[in-house]
Amino acid sequence: MALGASGAELYTIVNDDDEDAVRAFFAEQGGGWPIVRDDDASISVDFGVAKVPETWLISPTGVVAQRFTGQITAELLGEAIAAMSAESAS
Repeated sequence: MALGASGAELYTIVNDDDEDAVRAFFAEQGGGWPIVRDDDASISVDFGVAKVPETWLISPTGVVAQRFTGQITAELLGEAIAAMSAESAS
């Protein structure tokens, strides 16, 4: 899901929840971005996921710019994306 003019995209990576639990969470909390199954936990291992939930802000060049553990707000995420965009523009 693209986020406005920033071009940011959101993905949810799921490796140990069943499909019904994930669908129920999205139905209750909202969110229309893609859900990616990580059944063998390779994505989690590659990124070193330690706690769930975690949010990773990855630059267009593939560099991890910021990592958040626990729940975050759309406002905080938007501010982090704006800051990353400003840094890459300079």
